[in-house]
Amino acid sequence: MREIILKRVADHHLPLIETWLQAAHVRPWFSDPEAWLAELAQRGDVFDFITHFVAYHHYVPFGFCQYYPIERTDEAVFIHCPREGSYSIDYLIGESAYLSRGFGSAMLSRLVDHVFAHREAERIVVSVDDGNGASQRLLIRTGFMFHEAWGVFALTREAVSESRARCSTTAPRCGR
Repeated sequence: MREIILKRVADHHLPLIETWLQAAHVRPWFSDPEAWLAELAQRGDVFDFITHFVAYHHYVPFGFCQYYPIERTDEAVFIHCPREGSYSIDYLIGESAYLSRGFGSAMLSRLVDHVFAHREAERIVVSVDDGNGASQRLLIRTGFMFHEAWGVFALTREAVSESRARCSTTAPRCGR
């Protein structure tokens, strides 16, 4: 697996994230960059319940990701999901040279680890635009499954634990 480090977003990251949000491969899925930047600017205040990261590989920043408890939001897409114990995530690869090379999977694996480090986190639920096949495939590679009743992709703490237990008995370098 690629060695990825997630660092908390700091003010000096904001111009870089702004550039990424304007990138042609990102813009269709993050259609309101100004809203994202406003959220990041207020991360220590109104949006203090969201944990924001910049992903690095060998000291080079290449992506952005975040997680948050859905019970702190009013996003309609999560109306059918259990609120308690559910977190959601958002992510992007900003540097096009890092696309389709395994960096998304590695970043998402690190982000999943951060979410499940919270004792109360039972599941991660993610809404993905129907047209974003790359993101859907990334989630599936990371262990998420589409949950019909909830209308979102989901990954449970239990599924991650089972996968890791299975990997530890079958292969020395399986999974995360």
